[in-house]
Amino acid sequence: MKKIIFLLLLGFSTNLFASDSKLNLPIYSYPLKEGKGKQLVETYCQMCHSVGYILNNAGVDKKTWEHIVHHMIHDFKAPIDEKSAKEILDYLVKNYGTKNK
Repeated sequence: MKKIIFLLLLGFSTNLFASDSKLNLPIYSYPLKEGKGKQLVETYCQMCHSVGYILNNAGVDKKTWEHIVHHMIHDFKAPIDEKSAKEILDYLVKNYGTKNK
């Protein structure tokens, strides 16, 4: 009997959350600064996260950017070769490093 009541309540509760209306979320586009390495950042970094992640970290020093890039490659297994990683790092430091707060 308890199972039947539970299943009935579960059925009613799911109908409460069902809706025909659509949820329209805004889409924000944050353009990256122009420069050597921008295309690599757009290609490799944006396959997992938005540019907002980069902008939220803007103003950090080179050592921190090195740590972030290393973390993405080794811990999250981003498929970035060594040459591309260096170019991405140089781009991030130049355009979103401590000099660009």
